[in-house]
Amino acid sequence: MDRDVFLARLRRRVDLGFPPNAAHPLGRVDDVPKIEYREPLDDLVDAFVAAVRRQGGEPHRVASMAALENVLDEVLAGAEAVAVSGDPEVALVADLLDDRPTEVVRPTGANDLADVAVGITGAAGAIARTGTVVVASSRAASRTVSLIPPIHLALVPAGSIVATPSDWWRHMGARHPDGPPSQLVFITGPSKSADIELTLTVGVHGPKRLVVAVWEG
Repeated sequence: MDRDVFLARLRRRVDLGFPPNAAHPLGRVDDVPKIEYREPLDDLVDAFVAAVRRQGGEPHRVASMAALENVLDEVLAGAEAVAVSGDPEVALVADLLDDRPTEVVRPTGANDLADVAVGITGAAGAIARTGTVVVASSRAASRTVSLIPPIHLALVPAGSIVATPSDWWRHMGARHPDGPPSQLVFITGPSKSADIELTLTVGVHGPKRLVVAVWEG
């Protein structure tokens, strides 16, 4: 079709206005409605751990440095290098990493992670209902530690877990008083991709394993 003819038809159609959607009329919404879930969220840590497991992640509740070291032993088995973000929670494992022969990488770019097997980050928070870990670039000082290594270990403070996605988005001002960071990543399970035939592949566009240590110490 000729370009001018197409644009002329489009202008005429827009000028006529759009017919009302009689089958699905849009009602007035003065506020975002609160979502009611069937399952209770009385214990946010329990709910978060269960959701992480459902999404294919590997959750651990850790209440002591000994328990955290056990998780680290399993994750770092055979790894020659580990990358760490700038999240404050990473300080929990700093001494444990210093006592190991594993090289510790603090990346300044994606190329620094080419041969790194494990990435360790903290978390700005987490969402119990979906098993989601929230990583913010403003505190992580790196956008790649949670993305490029095939294994991602996320250290999540138990007190930072909220019940639902709405609880995060409705209070963005309180969670990010200086404004939202340039990158806010919501990680739900390991990387998963599926083609048109619904063949699921894990680890194509991100980590193949997501290990979550919920710190209750």
